[in-house]
Amino acid sequence: MKQITKTYLLSLLLLCPFSSQAVESLVFSNVWSPEAPPVARVMAGYFTVDNKGTREILIEEVSSPQFNSIEIHRTEHKDGMATMQWQPHIHVPAGKRVELKPGGKHLMMFKPKQPLKQGDTITLHVKLSNNTRQTIHAKVKR
Repeated sequence: MKQITKTYLLSLLLLCPFSSQAVESLVFSNVWSPEAPPVARVMAGYFTVDNKGTREILIEEVSSPQFNSIEIHRTEHKDGMATMQWQPHIHVPAGKRVELKPGGKHLMMFKPKQPLKQGDTITLHVKLSNNTRQTIHAKVKR
């Protein structure tokens, strides 16, 4: 009977429709946030993300228990003025790298729940278009 159960379970696993996209994920590095004055209501977040997979993945949402909300923005320069434009997601093409950095794409983290200083860690929950979530940690730097 044990042999039948093992064979049955193995058959079920082989017949399950696994998507290769579902197991692909992004590799995050250089995750950081510049230290802000203790009364600051907004902080920025930056990182490098590599898509080692064979399909594009979108970063659809970023959240943190340490902030009221987080938005994805892009700095746009026009007529000598820099403005920030809200972005619905971050597109990470297959096999490519995307950098969030000062003056470009970045996270805007609103209403920190406590002051954060150099050396502190910010927990970020990243929701991806392939129905996965990743948790990454940003170091606060001067």
